Amino acid sequence: MSKSSQRIVIILSVSIFVQFLGAMAISPILPIFLKHTSQKEYSIGLIIGLFFAFNLLAQYPTGKYVDKHSPIITIVAGLTTFVIGSIFMGLANNFVSLIVFRSIQGAGSGAFMVSTNSLVAKTSTNDEKTKAFAYIFGAQMSGTTIGALLGSTFGLTHLRQTFFLAAGLSLISLIFTLFNLKLIKDSHIQSESKANLVLKDTDQSLINPTSKRHSILFRNPAVYGAICWAIASGSISGVYETLWSPYFISRGGSGLMLGLSWFCFGAPYILFSWKIDKIFKHLKLTSLALTQPIFGGIFIFVYAILKNVDIIVIFCAVEAILILPGSPAIQTILTRSIRFHDQGRAQGLILSFQIATQAIFAFASGLLASKSIYLSFYVGGIFSVLLAVPMAIYIKSAVKTDSSHP
Repeated sequence: MSKSSQRIVIILSVSIFVQFLGAMAISPILPIFLKHTSQKEYSIGLIIGLFFAFNLLAQYPTGKYVDKHSPIITIVAGLTTFVIGSIFMGLANNFVSLIVFRSIQGAGSGAFMVSTNSLVAKTSTNDEKTKAFAYIFGAQMSGTTIGALLGSTFGLTHLRQTFFLAAGLSLISLIFTLFNLKLIKDSHIQSESKANLVLKDTDQSLINPTSKRHSILFRNPAVYGAICWAIASGSISGVYETLWSPYFISRGGSGLMLGLSWFCFGAPYILFSWKIDKIFKHLKLTSLALTQPIFGGIFIFVYAILKNVDIIVIFCAVEAILILPGSPAIQTILTRSIRFHDQGRAQGLILSFQIATQAIFAFASGLLASKSIYLSFYVGGIFSVLLAVPMAIYIKSAVKTDSSHP
């Protein structure tokens, strides 16, 4: 990886890690906090679902914006919005205020995710993309792991303070990003100039947004393969978002063991994400991309059957090791096949499908929980595994026809 690309990836990885550290500290305590604050049984699924709904609403417009302009503005705007939403979530004391401020958090998170992914895709070469996205995904999961552990220990006894902690950490992420703003801006301008020079030699119409570009994006099998991956991933994470804490506690798990389950799931990402490009040299990208919908679907199904907390925690680590290559692999396949000026829309589109599915499954899981916590686990698992079939067809086609556009 070139020094310029490596600097950008490291800056974004630090920013993402700190933001996720705070955001994910909220996750383990959120269902408990919502039930305690709103006193409404259906509030958990609804409010968590609204977070993803507003996350979704922010993503594709953000993607379109960063294809025309610099993603720096949307990174800053996303972090700022999340900080505001987190502060007021900590102050919320009724059902309506919870809905409003959790939705604000969702919009900020959506803009931030699309912007950072787009910036990585645009500032890394095709040969660098696998390692770049492995760093980004590793930062996300490291923040998720440590944040969830923090939330499961500190958060369970300091519900409101956890939201202020999330706001503070996102503010640190924002300040760090602003401090490195010039370097990010220069790298983006340099990458855009190189892409425009290449496009001028091929098709001038591709430099500006047109219906032709739109049709090119949707004729790409990699896009449809990534959509299948996003829907499968969203179905599983939507169930976990709403039900993992109640499920784990129903099995007799303590707050410390709940945090340990998150840590064991995230530890393999912390240990291996930074070297995942070594794995990619020996295995096929298509096979690696399929690990997430297949093994993720199998494990969520198995969790519904398991009753021993210690075994569940061990399974969390095993699952993580098996699905770890999935996200960097699908991002590599997708971004290698997408032109520079379409990267933002592609990221917005894929994340929109993922978050839309997540919102649906989070909301549905909350409703189904009154009948059975485990029913959603079965549905999510089967749904994810079935989606691996069309995904495999699309991504194999994409790898065969990849023309490696800049």
